Amino acid sequence: MQLNVDQEVPAAGLVDTETSLNWKDSWQIKFGAEFWMSEAVALRAGYAFINSPVPDQTLEPGNPDADQHNISIGAGYRAASWWLDGFYDIALFRDRSVQNGILNGTYENLSHYAGISVGTSF
Repeated sequence: MQLNVDQEVPAAGLVDTETSLNWKDSWQIKFGAEFWMSEAVALRAGYAFINSPVPDQTLEPGNPDADQHNISIGAGYRAASWWLDGFYDIALFRDRSVQNGILNGTYENLSHYAGISVGTSF
């Protein structure tokens, strides 16, 4: 990663820098299911395990990544040429302690995601 500062201020440490992040390949396991309650209503659920690509040496507060479990639920409604879909997802990150010279400590993270979409076809 390279940071180019337009107006460097060396006294404040604001200078061009290059950092090797050394991220690695990551694997993920995901699955989901959809159940139609009727012609118009669908219920959905899913799970994902995501392995973090960020090694301890470059973990930092700007990207406090860790292995995570994602659990999601959703629902959809269809009427004529219109549809309405919504979801909620919670990402449960594993706590992660590092001593890496950037910012030592324990990182804890929990994220919530939600969304709604409305659509039509013609």
